[in-house]
Amino acid sequence: MFLPSVQAVADADSTSLVVLLLLALGTFVAGVHTASWRMGLNGVVMGLCVPAVAWLDQSALFVALVAVMVVVVAGLVLWARSRG
Repeated sequence: MFLPSVQAVADADSTSLVVLLLLALGTFVAGVHTASWRMGLNGVVMGLCVPAVAWLDQSALFVALVAVMVVVVAGLVLWARSRG
């Protein structure tokens, strides 16, 4: 991943996602070899989080908008409960 020929094709975001995926794979394999189900599960969870991180990277503005809307609605609900 860090060879100049690969860096010419891949950008920083894809490189970081590949490194995260390799870390998850290494953690899962370590869990399999040590017969530790917790370590293996940790590797699986890390591997499943890689697509979530990629999605958050692509839709950060949408996630921020939803978070602001949730805060506004929660504020309105709390305000309405305190008044009545």
